[in-house]
Amino acid sequence: VSGFKHFKYYFPEQDIPEVYTYISGLNYMDPIICNDSAIVVGLDMFLGQHYEEYRREKIPLYISKEYDKKYLPTEVMRNYGLNLFANYLHGETLLDYMILLGKVEYFVKAMYPNKTDSIQFAFTPSQMTWCKEKEKALWQHLASDQLLFSKDYQVFKKYIEDQPFISSLERESPGRAGVWVGYKIVSQYMKNHPDVDLYALMTNSDQREIFQGSKYKP
Repeated sequence: VSGFKHFKYYFPEQDIPEVYTYISGLNYMDPIICNDSAIVVGLDMFLGQHYEEYRREKIPLYISKEYDKKYLPTEVMRNYGLNLFANYLHGETLLDYMILLGKVEYFVKAMYPNKTDSIQFAFTPSQMTWCKEKEKALWQHLASDQLLFSKDYQVFKKYIEDQPFISSLERESPGRAGVWVGYKIVSQYMKNHPDVDLYALMTNSDQREIFQGSKYKP
């Protein structure tokens, strides 16, 4: 994976993991399995949205649209980042989750700086346009309804997990729109703190401190 060239730049002391591929038997629950030293990729989970076997397995289209090889590099790095920094990626509220997942996306962007946001987030062009145009409105929605500080995962998961769309918003809104906002918060934090390197960001488990330091105002 070419992203590991950038990984070695940012983390020179960290060994690059071995990457293995196999035919998973459509293991859509765990298409990529990681630990610190190895990454295992089920290649049959990246054969394109309209692969017949996905339909036979009744995998929803909003999920199978991500089963495309163009998303494979960033998906590998996302899973690896989630595993590598798992001890620092914890929270209780929606805001915590938005920021910790936003940190992972910032990590992915550092590994693949030339990937478009649409490819990185596996959003359709219309979904990506919605996120960029509705960023302020989405933030106001989350803040005005006190969702940011909710600790009820069942209530706020629609903002950070794959969904056809966010049920309380427009149909163009992707289920992971909250992660997009989290990424914007983290990006603003890093812009405000040029002395903070990628390792320091990823190992900072105080999600609230990152939010406050971002001075985020879309």
